[in-house]
Amino acid sequence: MIRKRLFCLQLTLILFTSACLFPLAANARDIYSDTWVAADGLDRILPTAEEAGAVKENKYVGIFYFLFMNSDDTTIIDHSKAYLKGGTEAVWEVLVQSGMHVWGEPYFGYYKNTDEWIYRKHAQLLTDAGIDFVFLDITNDNMYQHAWMTLFEVWAQIRAEGGTTPQIVFHCGNGADRMVKHMEILWEEIYGPEKYRDLWFLWEGKPLLLGNSDSLGQEYRNFFTIRASWAFNDWTGDGIERWPWIAEYPQAPGRNAAGEIEQAAVAAGFHSNSSRGRSYVSGKQTLNGKKDFGFSLDTTDQGLAFSEQWEYAIELDPDVIMVTGWNEFTMGRWENEGIGQQMASTYEIVKDDPQFENNYVDCFNTEYSRDIEPINGFFGDNYYYQMAYYIRLFKGVREIPEGTGSTAVDLSGDLGEFEEIGPVFYDTLNDITHRNHSSVGGVYTYVNETGRNDIDSAKVSKADGYTYFYVQCANDIQLADGENWMNLLIDSDQSPLTGWEGYDYILNRSRENGTVTVERFVENDWLFEEVGKAEYAISGNQLVIKVEDGLIGLAERDNFDFKWADNSTVTGDVMEFMDLGDAAPNGRFNYRYIKEGGRIVNPAPAVSAANGQTGQSTIIIIVAAVCICIAGIVCVVLYRLRTIKNRKS
Repeated sequence: MIRKRLFCLQLTLILFTSACLFPLAANARDIYSDTWVAADGLDRILPTAEEAGAVKENKYVGIFYFLFMNSDDTTIIDHSKAYLKGGTEAVWEVLVQSGMHVWGEPYFGYYKNTDEWIYRKHAQLLTDAGIDFVFLDITNDNMYQHAWMTLFEVWAQIRAEGGTTPQIVFHCGNGADRMVKHMEILWEEIYGPEKYRDLWFLWEGKPLLLGNSDSLGQEYRNFFTIRASWAFNDWTGDGIERWPWIAEYPQAPGRNAAGEIEQAAVAAGFHSNSSRGRSYVSGKQTLNGKKDFGFSLDTTDQGLAFSEQWEYAIELDPDVIMVTGWNEFTMGRWENEGIGQQMASTYEIVKDDPQFENNYVDCFNTEYSRDIEPINGFFGDNYYYQMAYYIRLFKGVREIPEGTGSTAVDLSGDLGEFEEIGPVFYDTLNDITHRNHSSVGGVYTYVNETGRNDIDSAKVSKADGYTYFYVQCANDIQLADGENWMNLLIDSDQSPLTGWEGYDYILNRSRENGTVTVERFVENDWLFEEVGKAEYAISGNQLVIKVEDGLIGLAERDNFDFKWADNSTVTGDVMEFMDLGDAAPNGRFNYRYIKEGGRIVNPAPAVSAANGQTGQSTIIIIVAAVCICIAGIVCVVLYRLRTIKNRKS
């Protein structure tokens, strides 16, 4: 009976394959996040269609999604914070302490794996970056069922609201018996009753499952597409129906039954107990001679290993790239395991030695970890935007739509002029949910009630020496007097090197008598200088600001970047666009306006996410310019010396 049911369901799934494999459900709202622009904390600029090329068909990116944050231990021991407080000695002290050891603090705090607000935020971050599916870590005996059931429920709700989320895959590890045991639960909770079917990621027309299927019944083999998945090139071998989740450079690819390349692994770092971290490049860990767990390395924030892995994976041109990883902040602490291994390039594990007996598996600190989720301090969100950079190169992106229909707008009217103006710049809806949840271990309670106006979309009209910025919210706009009510930020020169975080102007930090302030950022910091006023009008859920082009650096150009933000940062911490109030678009992303037939000035030269340097052509131009200047100076000096000599003679 079960075989008959499985077979019928399999046929049904095949019929739905094309619909389910697309990242957008039938009622999903496409916010065109691949057309947004951004630069990370190292001023590395995300590629547009010009650099990444058009969208490539049948390219998918998945990310290893960990669920470990559920400890009841009320002591959180953060290795990286210990270093900030007391240097290397403080780290040595905490290594022998009991509690939940973490390598760092997620930007959203030491959250618990049942925090629904977190799963909403993760869905937003991952889809904005271009992630198609997550593969959930159930490789150990603990399946974290309460966590992934919460994840399914929250993501199903997002989709019911018209939002987007990644698809979901389970990774059952390399043990055949464990996969059989886990399958009983997975079948009972998810696949048997066909729950959350639109969240399943399909491969070859069937739900994808990662793990060792040697002991799995034939009925399950028929129902799933199964790929073995474990670690490193020695395990991968010829790669036939094997998808490694991590591998050393150059990564051996996973292949289909015919031997064709179909998958490659990419990791942001490797293992602390093999002393291979985020700066492990070309088979060698970057070191500076200091035994300080790599804290003093100046390469950790650059993602050197990440770049090397991505570039080789893209060269392989697989169908699927699997990335490690996301929210892996905890690590195992094992006494007298791996005797003789080098821990974080600093100490050798010694049996029964209280100071040196601890083996911290997988992760240890900022250098010796592999998480891409934004963190508090240190490299912040660099790895997130670096991932988005390479996903765009792998999958391609759509062209940024040009601005059409620009006309003067009567602010005293019904704002109907905007109906014929394009494009529409969309934002994520339903992303102002409030948060009130305890941390892991109940140590903290995270409360966030800043969500106020849910920004729906924006438009721009540029005509007759003025630029009109239109924003629409999901509901009538709530009024407020604060400096962070419906702010408009403008990057007029499209350069991350000028202004505050690239923004040259901020509008509407204060307002009176139908006008808002226009302020310029000074000293490339969160400092302001008022340069004038702009008119504004508000009607229900709509707001328009009309500003003179000359006040915001747009008198001679018709292309720029911009962002709306409500109830967000007042401190100048750009990462607060991720979690305070609402920002449109999300995080560091910006909308790019390019007026059709307008005066277009090329944006600033890009900085490579591979090495943090400007492109080669830009370097050549700079060097050539310097050489010309030097040659000119030499000529002037020689001319003057010759003149002086002639006068003397």
